[in-house]
Amino acid sequence: MSMELRPLSLGELLDRSFTLYRRHFITFVGIMAVPAAVTLLFSLSSQLVPHRAAQTASTLNPVSAGWIMTGALFGMMLLLAYVLAYMVALGATTAAVSELYLDRPITIAGAYAQMRGLKGSLMILMLLTGLRVLGAILVTLLVIGIIMGIFGSGAPFLGGLLAILTGLAGFVLVMLMTLRYALAVPALTLEPLSPSEAIRRSVDLTRGNVWRVFVLTIFASIITYISVMIFQVPLLTAAMIAGPESAASFWLNLAAAVTGAIASAISGPIMIIALAVLYYDVRIRHEGLDLQIMMEKLGATPAVPPSGAFPA
Repeated sequence: MSMELRPLSLGELLDRSFTLYRRHFITFVGIMAVPAAVTLLFSLSSQLVPHRAAQTASTLNPVSAGWIMTGALFGMMLLLAYVLAYMVALGATTAAVSELYLDRPITIAGAYAQMRGLKGSLMILMLLTGLRVLGAILVTLLVIGIIMGIFGSGAPFLGGLLAILTGLAGFVLVMLMTLRYALAVPALTLEPLSPSEAIRRSVDLTRGNVWRVFVLTIFASIITYISVMIFQVPLLTAAMIAGPESAASFWLNLAAAVTGAIASAISGPIMIIALAVLYYDVRIRHEGLDLQIMMEKLGATPAVPPSGAFPA
């Protein structure tokens, strides 16, 4: 499907995102199936290890303790594997959207192949953005602690009010930072940038577009939560009714882990597809990317590199 390269309204952004997702459902779900599989392993281990430890002894003994330590170590390894798989999947999904915008066929393997050499950068990007957001949270908590220390005994009402206002301001700051960093993955994947440059690029691209990023994020989050409710909530509810110690509850929780991984693979691509479409839209609006792409297709400029990247 050839993409019409022109500025899009918010409604058109949503429509194009869902159209891409629907027409290339297998490709996008297949890309996100990799981190979903790691999530499934983590969920199954969190269910099986405590169950096995409980079976080995009624009190804590070397056998059950060994199961617990093995499970904790395995869980940490799976967590790191999930973070890597998820970030690479985000980049691969972005690369797939880029290929579709360039009217070129894309496969699951082809999208992941374009991530060679970017895995480390994607992990560093996640670390940098996470540290910045965490720093904002810690500063907010520190300021709240100072306020309560100063006003807690002499003017508790004023101190509480200031603490609430500070907490709200910190929440808004964290949300704003998250939205401003939303295009960092597309920028890193499609442009020759370092992780820190991709963050600055995202801040520049989202200037004046924060509201659109917010709406796209809400749109994708709603679909994600609906998917979780459809696939997991009935099973988890049945497990609670059956009782936490029953065999039925154990098997229902395992089934919920499987269906949760399926829901993650199905709903996971939508947000990054929408952000990749927004990335193209911003560049078309402000940088004439549509003209550059059309000229490259006509052979007026050097061919687009295999990665689908464009100069900033």
